Amino acid sequence: MAQRIEGLVAAVFTPMHADGSLAPDVIARQHRSLAAAGLRGAFVCGTTGEGVSLALAERRTVVERWRAAAGPDFALVVHVGANCLADARSLTAHAQEVGASASSRTP
Repeated sequence: MAQRIEGLVAAVFTPMHADGSLAPDVIARQHRSLAAAGLRGAFVCGTTGEGVSLALAERRTVVERWRAAAGPDFALVVHVGANCLADARSLTAHAQEVGASASSRTP
C-alpha cells in the first residue's frame, strides 16, 4: 500500500438489496461509471459506505469485489476503522493482501 494516489477519488455507497443484504454484483457497474466519468479511485466501506454497519465478512467481500472490478490501475482506499482493535487490524491486513492503494481509519 505505498503508491501515490492522484486525481479524484469518490466515496462510494455500499450497494444493498431491499432486504439489507449486500448486492456485490452492482460494484462492477459502480466502477465502470466512475471510470467513465474520469475518476481515478474509490473510497470503500467508509463515509457513505456503511462499513461500520457491516459484518467483517461483508466488508471483505466489498473490498474484494472492488479490487476485482477495478483492477490494479484504479486506486482503492479502504476504510478499516472498527470499534474492536483486532477487527481493525484484520481489515487492514486484508486490504493490504488484496492490493488496496491505501487504508483509512476515520472514526
